[in-house]
Amino acid sequence: PWGVSPTRTTVNNYDQAALNRVKRYSDQLARYYGAPNAVLIMPADVYAIAINGDDPDRVTQYFSAVGDAANNLGFSVQPWSAIREQNLNFYEEILQWECSPDALFRSTPKALWYDGLFPASLSRNSARGEDGVRQSAFRYLQERIAEARVIEAVYAPVKLSMVSPKKDDIVDRELPRVYLLEKALRFPWLKGN
Repeated sequence: PWGVSPTRTTVNNYDQAALNRVKRYSDQLARYYGAPNAVLIMPADVYAIAINGDDPDRVTQYFSAVGDAANNLGFSVQPWSAIREQNLNFYEEILQWECSPDALFRSTPKALWYDGLFPASLSRNSARGEDGVRQSAFRYLQERIAEARVIEAVYAPVKLSMVSPKKDDIVDRELPRVYLLEKALRFPWLKGN
């Protein structure tokens, strides 16, 4: 998954360095360990546009630039919105059964709501008021859980997370993941803005 820059429409040094690091690990897996692998960069467009209300044109431009840079390294690129649309029935079942408001409030530790989801939503949605902040946090959690379930079922991947492990705990459910980027390269879309 690849987040969106809040200000940029082009790839900067941090974006390129993170992509290059992924390429290096991918090549090493194949060359030194005989482990064929394919990298899929998944622009997180739904989060940016539908949940955080970012400008769709700017989001599209930024993800297009990231997609071009990723394609130049031989990576596949498929936005979350396209993957979700291709698996819409499964996605909607997850929302209905695992991500209903009652189910999420029972299954999600309160610390995640108050220490993670609400503060992050407030930083992006303060102009929408208290209800807007809560709604955005809830939609984000729904989307992350549904994404993890769909991605795991469709691709059976090992997720290369570009963020800190704390951000993925709980919301990625049992999706296997690795953290190869050092702190200086995590969240590359937020660096250098």
